[in-house]
Amino acid sequence: MQTQSSWLNLDSVKKLEELLESAAHVVIFSHRNPDGDTIGSNIALRLGLEARGIQVTSVCADPLPHVYHIMPGCDVFRQEWDRDRVDMYMNVDGSSTTQLVFPEKYPSLLDGQVPFVSIDHHISNTLFGTLNVVVPEACSTTFILYFIFKELGWKITPLMATHLLLGLYYDTGSFMHDNTTLEVFQVASELYALGADLGMVMRVLYRQKNPPQLKIWGKILE
Repeated sequence: MQTQSSWLNLDSVKKLEELLESAAHVVIFSHRNPDGDTIGSNIALRLGLEARGIQVTSVCADPLPHVYHIMPGCDVFRQEWDRDRVDMYMNVDGSSTTQLVFPEKYPSLLDGQVPFVSIDHHISNTLFGTLNVVVPEACSTTFILYFIFKELGWKITPLMATHLLLGLYYDTGSFMHDNTTLEVFQVASELYALGADLGMVMRVLYRQKNPPQLKIWGKILE
């Protein structure tokens, strides 16, 4: 039996669905110093939107850490985009405009002319979007997106499931943090059943070390 969310604001999801009906080009922001949750959220959402014929640009102020480069889809991030051809902006996992960088660089992004949807799980979120889907009870933003996708009736492909699991695994500290609830394990199980590549997630987060990291470990082991 699949899990059902009791904390997701269905009115917000309905509003998001209505906004997407008139969106042809969406820009998705990830926060600076990107991690597994903001990266996984961006790519999973991107794939879901593209499946509906929406053109998507994934944007991040900083380059992705090298360990994520083996993940399919992580080569699409940009640092600029055509601001004249955007129907909706979306934030995934950023709690403030400072974290996203670009709304402070281009203040017109938040003037209300173009909808700005913010999806996040941090209690510190400043609610800067025109639509805020902020759930502090959630362990990760990919966790929230999983339930949004289900509510919208979107098919979650194996690659989407892999990116959702990436964020889930990262933000729970590989299920060791105290935000790891029974519901988290249930969602992880459902993502695995949908074809999530757990081996890929493990390789990205824990089985790659660059030369500087290896040197540090060498010093520690000495």
